[in-house]
Amino acid sequence: MFRKLYLMRFITILLFALLMYGPSLAQSNFVIEGQVVNQETDAPIAYANVGIPGKYIGTAGNDEGFFILTLPTGTESDTLQVSAIGFKTKRYEVVEFKKKGNQTVFLQPRTYSLNTVTVVDDKDLKTERIGTEKVGFFQRIFGPGGAYGEAGYGKNLGASYAFRIEWKQSLPLRVLHTQIELATNKNDWPVQMRCRLQKVDPKTGWIRWDFTDLDVIVDKHSFFVVFEWLPHLTDSSKTEFAPLFSFRPSLESDVYVRRKALGRWEKLSHDLKYRVEVEY
Repeated sequence: MFRKLYLMRFITILLFALLMYGPSLAQSNFVIEGQVVNQETDAPIAYANVGIPGKYIGTAGNDEGFFILTLPTGTESDTLQVSAIGFKTKRYEVVEFKKKGNQTVFLQPRTYSLNTVTVVDDKDLKTERIGTEKVGFFQRIFGPGGAYGEAGYGKNLGASYAFRIEWKQSLPLRVLHTQIELATNKNDWPVQMRCRLQKVDPKTGWIRWDFTDLDVIVDKHSFFVVFEWLPHLTDSSKTEFAPLFSFRPSLESDVYVRRKALGRWEKLSHDLKYRVEVEY
């Protein structure tokens, strides 16, 4: 009898403590926001990555450069990083950024020194496809799965998949196209990703990026092709479904995932279906 009374008393105290502590939990986060722009032109920089490097805390700005990032209490002493392709990375102390509130982040364009490329006769060039295109046994049995096949994928803005390419033929090579297969998308809006920025029809199929006009030259035998989720504009009242990539289990996968912008890279235990078409 004594044990029952003691247990009931303990549960009552525990529930009271949770009720009292609950409001403080709701207040344990804070929000920082701003806009990322070109320092030289004041033009918005679309889809910049904003977050704390090495932690699962990050997001991506929208097409007008605006971003909103929720941070947990305790990160004030961390470093906030803002980066975008073609621009120099900028870093702030979180506590200082928090004090200033909504602010404009100016990124300086980055200049690159390009290596000399020898031009050869087009008649001598060969085209080759690299990637995993076959449907595996498990996929035929269980159907499609993969990124971000989890609830609330839209919260994982800036999440990326990287495919390691090992090229054993002659260099340099020219990247013509990259593709990744989107197995399902049950939403009414298109998936938006970046290898080079591309909006995609919401129907099932291969998402394709065309590099033929960009003269993307690779002079290394080992390199990565990265696909990144980007923000999409949706009605918050609508139900959101996670788009799914086609995948297959693999013991020798060369696929890496970063589940948040500026998060840690992890090696996956399965392959996603992708293609890279090159000319050499």
